[in-house]
Amino acid sequence: MAAPLAAAGALVKKYAKKKLMKLAKKYGPPVAGALLIAIIGSLIALASFFTVFTGGSSCGSGGTDLAILATNGPVNVGDKVPNPLRSGGTITITEEMMGNAQAIVRAGINYKPTRIPDRGIVIAIATTFPESGLINLKGGDRDSVGLFQQRPSQGWGSVQQILDPTFAANSFYRAMLAIPNWETRPPGDVAADVQRPAAQYRYKYALFVPIAAGLVTSILQAMGQSGPAINASVDENTVPSSFSLASANAAENSTLLALVTRMHEVFVPPPSTEAPAVSAAPGGDCAQLAGFDAINATGSEPGPNGTTVPIAEVPGIGKINATIAGQVTAMLAAARGDGVNLTGSAYRSHARQIQLRTINGCPDVWTASPSSCRVPTAIPGRSQHEVGLAIDFENCSYRSSACYIWLSGNADRFGLRNLPSEPWHWSTTGR
Repeated sequence: MAAPLAAAGALVKKYAKKKLMKLAKKYGPPVAGALLIAIIGSLIALASFFTVFTGGSSCGSGGTDLAILATNGPVNVGDKVPNPLRSGGTITITEEMMGNAQAIVRAGINYKPTRIPDRGIVIAIATTFPESGLINLKGGDRDSVGLFQQRPSQGWGSVQQILDPTFAANSFYRAMLAIPNWETRPPGDVAADVQRPAAQYRYKYALFVPIAAGLVTSILQAMGQSGPAINASVDENTVPSSFSLASANAAENSTLLALVTRMHEVFVPPPSTEAPAVSAAPGGDCAQLAGFDAINATGSEPGPNGTTVPIAEVPGIGKINATIAGQVTAMLAAARGDGVNLTGSAYRSHARQIQLRTINGCPDVWTASPSSCRVPTAIPGRSQHEVGLAIDFENCSYRSSACYIWLSGNADRFGLRNLPSEPWHWSTTGR
């Protein structure tokens, strides 16, 4: 059936072209031009019909690709893997992360003129963890954006291009291939040479090589391929079922392992068993802030140090601690009544807080003061955002803004106080 239809399409196109030439001679350019537009539109529609009718498609693959649905690989959607940058911490592999990893794998497979070796694909994915947490970020340090936090000002492409995971991965691969002997050098060193971070941050990429290898293996298996074929000289052919700091780094070199081990022993505080402090707002309906009793909670989210945060959704704010959802809703309504529309964000995961500390250039994720970061950022485990009791309001960056002026005069009666150094940041404690 397909062949006769295709032949019919060719005949229609040939006939239309012949008739068009006759009409052009007879009626002149103006009329012929109009007829040309009409005929071309008809031909395009007819060609689309033939494509669909004969089983073809012009659509690309959707977001629910085979690799995203894979469940039998070493690292799958929903798995929790140890976070090598956080003693006792974990990273949960989300569908978004798996989708981004899949885009990097596909870019490597389809790279021209030759396919990127599995080792190079692993290096690329390992690079994204310290840079973006394998999330396609729309911002970062200075003008950095995307999975690899590439900078338009440094020639990586436009913002729109860099936010395309395939474009970003191809840019990374080109830079990686330009490094001499990249295939025989430690993967973490190769990633650092491409990204060129400050010297004290070079070690981070190496930590994520085993997790990246697990992701690549899962994706390739879902595609019906095997892998990754990592050079045996760095002992990464077998992806360990349980990742640890030692297994993540022993393959790189003993000096690096000693450095990272010492860093964790000396600088990373042990997990606290105490629940985060929650201060009560003064009086009345805000008294429930003294505890974590959920009021109309719609769910829960993980807090720092093993705690659980009761969560409610507030329009314009999103996820927030359920104990303050009612008063925040009332506050937003009061502001609207005065002609001020308040929007922003409240709850932020512990993992996201760690990521922001890295993105914002804090000298040390766990010990450096918030003010030492390029953008002031609380130490993970100490942010009120991590328990959903702080809100960063949009359009509130200046004390002259309508947002700040209204909050200054009204937020206190709804139990929120400002952090003086940040006009946009309001919490139950003022921190």
